[in-house]
Amino acid sequence: MKKKSGRGGEILALSSRMAVAMDEVFAGNLGVQAPLDEKDLGTEQGRVVRKFNAMLRHLQAHALDREETIHRLRDTVAAKKQDIGTLFAVSRILSSVHKIEPLLQSIIEIASPVIQAEGGVIWLVDQSSFLKCRDAHGCGDEACPSYASEDRRCWGTAGTHCFQSGHGASSDESSLESKVAGCLSCPVLSNVRLNLRVAAGLVDNAHKPETLALGDSLCREVTAHRPPVLVLHVFPDDNGGQSCYRQATWLSEERPLEKPTLIPGNSCFPEPVPVPMTRIGLALVTKNQILGIMCLGLDRIHYFTQDEVTLLAHVASLSAVAIENAELFALAERRRHQVEVLLHEAHHRIKNNLQAMAGLAALQLAENNDPEVRRLLADNLTRLRSIALVHQLLTQEDVRSVSLKAIAARVVRMVAEVTVQDAGALTVNVSGGDVEIPSRLATSVALVLNELTVNSIKHGFEEQGAGEISVEIRNGKERIHVTFGDNGKGLPPFFELARDHGLGLQIVGNLIRDDLNGTFSLKPNGGKGAVAEITFASAAPSWPPARAAASSPAGNRPALASS
Repeated sequence: MKKKSGRGGEILALSSRMAVAMDEVFAGNLGVQAPLDEKDLGTEQGRVVRKFNAMLRHLQAHALDREETIHRLRDTVAAKKQDIGTLFAVSRILSSVHKIEPLLQSIIEIASPVIQAEGGVIWLVDQSSFLKCRDAHGCGDEACPSYASEDRRCWGTAGTHCFQSGHGASSDESSLESKVAGCLSCPVLSNVRLNLRVAAGLVDNAHKPETLALGDSLCREVTAHRPPVLVLHVFPDDNGGQSCYRQATWLSEERPLEKPTLIPGNSCFPEPVPVPMTRIGLALVTKNQILGIMCLGLDRIHYFTQDEVTLLAHVASLSAVAIENAELFALAERRRHQVEVLLHEAHHRIKNNLQAMAGLAALQLAENNDPEVRRLLADNLTRLRSIALVHQLLTQEDVRSVSLKAIAARVVRMVAEVTVQDAGALTVNVSGGDVEIPSRLATSVALVLNELTVNSIKHGFEEQGAGEISVEIRNGKERIHVTFGDNGKGLPPFFELARDHGLGLQIVGNLIRDDLNGTFSLKPNGGKGAVAEITFASAAPSWPPARAAASSPAGNRPALASS
């Protein structure tokens, strides 16, 4: 085939170079030049080249727009991911702090870097400044939900009738957001004080009033605003004064260089500022309550975008929920402390009453010479003192739980002192882990150990006391194991627990079955003495406890096992 020459060859070469240029553009090489200069070609070919160059420039411009759009989208996605990460971090940190002062400090430390603020201040509502709306207005509308409510925060109560009396929100407005503007015109809410609770990072001479009122113009404006974010820009002037403007519109990501709309506002600085500054007010508001106000400060002017304002609103919302939870936690702690004080007092009085009863039983024991009566009095005396010991321990320790090891040691030694002629001849060994048991189980466990100790001294050592009693405590995964043993004369031949038990062992079985929801067995201790095995749940059982048919012999027999 002959190679084309002349003008046909030039056209073919031109087409080839145009195709290469197109490939370069589609491959992303936006700097490719037109393949030929129009001046070097004839009129018809020049017209083709001019059209091609116009199309090429259009493709290049479109590709540049596409690249800019991709970069902008990537930046937006990265910013959104960062915002989501910030909110997750805020939620994680704030949900782990329950004390109010450390929580407030954490809120400032988390919120400030979001906008590169120099620091911040938080004021919280003073609950002692709350007024009862019916008293403030002399209202006698008993049908209003707020009338009989003990909660003085009527602005968080749905369906109030204030609007009908001209005081505030309409009765058909149920949420705080819908009624807050009306409530802020009411002295019940507008007179609520806010106290400075934490200030961090701001310069020493920054204006930080100790007390605010929700009715103050800036507090009222930020609380009623939606989203509850107020941005103020303060500029010093040449006359020693200052001008303050509120940012009314937010910058957009598409047009970040456009200046936002600013309207004159009230300054939060009573004295002239040395440099232009931006202050951001955030209302700490939950669904139904106003918790306080947070202010973040920048020693420069920064115009906020819509995304920044949205992020700040989310941070403020999470912070408000965390503050509300911390206040509820503090309230629960105060009530728990009050209950513990009452329980301590109750245990103390019960212990004193039981000790008084034990004292009377001890007097009767000293004056009576009948062996059978003395035995009954001594048995009841040890039971009273065992229960009293539990209440004494509960007054000294946490009222919700008590040490099983302490109960075992004190109960066994107390029984020995009451029933043994020479208590020093009896050796008591308590070993194992120091297991805490709920106070509900403590009395039953103490009585079980009391009866086993009395049984060992009476039948194993025949009240001489020369011997050894051992108590071993083991804490299993869900159950507690107690091994009670002695080195006395042991069990009688052909002993069967279900048949040969007396009153003491019957009490033991009933307590373990009914109160502890456990099991009990009694067997020889390797040829010398006897050993009792007790297991019960580490948590207090539900009431009434479930009774297994296999562990409940007929009649009034205790749930005992023998081997």
